[in-house]
Amino acid sequence: MVVLNLSITSPEKEIFKGNALAVVVPALGGQLTILPGHIPLITPLEAGEVIIKVNEAKGIYDGEQIFLAISGGFLEVQAKSRVNLLVDTAQKLEEIDREQAEMARKKAEELLLEHKTEKEQRTQINVADVEASLAQAVAALKVVRKRKRES
Repeated sequence: MVVLNLSITSPEKEIFKGNALAVVVPALGGQLTILPGHIPLITPLEAGEVIIKVNEAKGIYDGEQIFLAISGGFLEVQAKSRVNLLVDTAQKLEEIDREQAEMARKKAEELLLEHKTEKEQRTQINVADVEASLAQAVAALKVVRKRKRES
């Protein structure tokens, strides 16, 4: 059976390295499914859910899957089914604490609101960092809500 040689890495750590039957990523234009034999490709990723299909049971939609929430990054598909995801941040479903993610989302939204309302005071926040934190929190909450409901 032909498989993907998949590597998912953030600046802090290696998140996943191994074989996969498929990987679904949040590309800018929507979800993108990569299967063995996919043409070479490099594309940016937005915040959202990554699904790694690890093994197949009875059919394509059965079997073990790993779910991640990412805040963005890049996908690289190379020849011979080598796939690299370079992500800003990533959390596995089982690592996501719903309450912490909700608090992070609220804090980021409050900081952005303060920044907009106090522009004349030139608040010293890095808007890009706060927006990235917000994107990660929202992605984590979406993954938790969707996947915990299914289990």
